[in-house]
Amino acid sequence: MKKLMLLLGLCLVVLGALPLTASAVAVEELTVLSAYFPADTVMFAALRSDDGYLETLNSVIARLQQRVDQPVQTIQDALDETIGGIGDDATFAEDVRPWLGSTIAIGARNLDSRFGPTVVLALAVTDREAAAAFIASRPNVTASEEDGYTEFTTGAEQAFRLYDQALLFAERAVMLDEISEGDRLNSSEDFTATLTLLPEPDYNIVLYVQSSALFDLLRVQAAVEGADAMTEAMLAQMGSVGSVAVGLAVLDGRHFTIDAASRASADTDAAMLPATDAPAVDLSVAGRVPAGAPLVIFATDLGRNIRHAIDMLGMALEMGIDQEIAMNTGQDMPPFIANLDVNDVRAFINLAFAGFTGLNLENDVLANLNGTTAFFAGWLPDEALDIIPDLGMVTQMDDAASANILTSLQDALTQYEADFSVEGSVLTLPWPLREALRQDFPDADLSNPALDMLIGYNGGFFALGTRPAVEFSLNPGGASLADDAAFVEAQTYFLPDSESIAYIHLTPIVEFIDDEMNPRASQSGNDALKVLSLFTSGSISGRVDDDGTSYQRLVLTLSAE
Repeated sequence: MKKLMLLLGLCLVVLGALPLTASAVAVEELTVLSAYFPADTVMFAALRSDDGYLETLNSVIARLQQRVDQPVQTIQDALDETIGGIGDDATFAEDVRPWLGSTIAIGARNLDSRFGPTVVLALAVTDREAAAAFIASRPNVTASEEDGYTEFTTGAEQAFRLYDQALLFAERAVMLDEISEGDRLNSSEDFTATLTLLPEPDYNIVLYVQSSALFDLLRVQAAVEGADAMTEAMLAQMGSVGSVAVGLAVLDGRHFTIDAASRASADTDAAMLPATDAPAVDLSVAGRVPAGAPLVIFATDLGRNIRHAIDMLGMALEMGIDQEIAMNTGQDMPPFIANLDVNDVRAFINLAFAGFTGLNLENDVLANLNGTTAFFAGWLPDEALDIIPDLGMVTQMDDAASANILTSLQDALTQYEADFSVEGSVLTLPWPLREALRQDFPDADLSNPALDMLIGYNGGFFALGTRPAVEFSLNPGGASLADDAAFVEAQTYFLPDSESIAYIHLTPIVEFIDDEMNPRASQSGNDALKVLSLFTSGSISGRVDDDGTSYQRLVLTLSAE
């Protein structure tokens, strides 16, 4: 009977491994089996198991096999092998498919039970008699008719509960009794409201998690294991975050998409939430990024997010100090440290920043980082330096604010007698990158102008980074990221109104790995490179709404061939 459990588990794993290649179905249809789980279910996952889905997965495997130059087992073969292992030459097509419906689900509750969590697998059933005959024909199975369902048990205490439209399985019969009591998950306000947050109406897989229950369990375990008070406090705060919904789907046939959404709990400390009310990313900034940049990160309202990060650092330090005092290990702690709070940490950072740059971090810098900022990375265009990163940052900033920053930096560098030069609105630092590379490159290579670090501004943009990056950002010439076909396609599938976007162009990265790292020296490396080359780009985009609800989207774009 354990082999039958392997079959059911295999259905879940295999169908989840490549979930995004078939047309999706409505969330309500996909989660129909939630009616068999209690409202206090902590984790619930549902996925498709219909013929069309299996056939599509097989087509993806066939495409994969063409790339890796070795046999890859089809879904049908894997299922038949598992079913056949049960005995009597059973096959998936003849013995399971006739009664298996279009949905499989798994749910878990009682995560903190000393007997182990309650985990139940559920399968949609289209033919109760056929399902009953299949289960009853297995060795050492006994059946009993109950009110509304048939109970099947084995000598190993495993149990099946067969209804007209569903088959439930658990390692112990008592687990099935536990989940049959109380309100149903599909009538839970938290369950329905959380899944409603998902930005697409249709998916191939959905996952629901009660985050508070998971973090509460982690907090209890941390206390038992003697974790410090700061760790427990952080876990308690994280546990106040609301439930999470995850959906997996494919958009327009080639864009493998994973959406995640979570509601902020009413108990969540506002100080722990990321900044809200941020504007959406202005993708016109892509015109200041060179075409073909393999990695680009866009962010808005960076100043406020940095302030938030500083406050989080201050809160963590304050909790750590309180913990030291509470444990009587801080008797000799100087009073100025014992009384340290968030405001003190913020003041210290501002003072240190001013000492190095001559700038007020809050007023001169962060207050002006309220537009869209792009960070990008590539490789320097010289053959002798092709493994050196070409790094840049460009941000929307008023020229007057940029000029103030540049003037203050120039004054500070002069006082420190640093090596620099200024031409117009661009400051050049010739030494940072060269000093880092001096032991690895001959002087002839280090003379390459591309190794200069630049800081400058022009036309409402402030930029810093290596010379090629900054020169392009301040005076774009030739093709930019906005003209790049892969980016143009990818941006169509960014989460709407995204406040942050990370974009990766996989094609040049695959080429770089192939040229510089010799992955084809091993069969596994060669196969991995070929699989990676199936995709042209990837992205992660996200936003936080005014009510603290957060959204994240991961997209992988399959090549058009």
